[in-house]
Amino acid sequence: MQTSKKFRRMNRLTQKAVADMLGIKRSYISHIETGVVRLPLKYVDTLQSIPGLDCSALVDVKEDGLTSELTSLRAENEYLRSRIESLQEDKDKYWELIQKLMK
Repeated sequence: MQTSKKFRRMNRLTQKAVADMLGIKRSYISHIETGVVRLPLKYVDTLQSIPGLDCSALVDVKEDGLTSELTSLRAENEYLRSRIESLQEDKDKYWELIQKLMK
């Protein structure tokens, strides 16, 4: 069972009730539960901040989301580093060309 649906059932909530808590449409909750979209971390945080809710089913969602974000950030960081190196090489080449042209 999808973790978001498990969370909802553990807390005996309807899709509408969860949607109202999050300020979103019920159809979006349906999309989350059927796997069309992932449960955003901001909604996990919102649900965890509501007293009386058992959010244990959402722990994996948060960990998976954080892991995905970290992986994405690492890949972006590596790309940016390689891009900086490439720009530095370009700068050096253009500087050499300018110096030759000025002679």
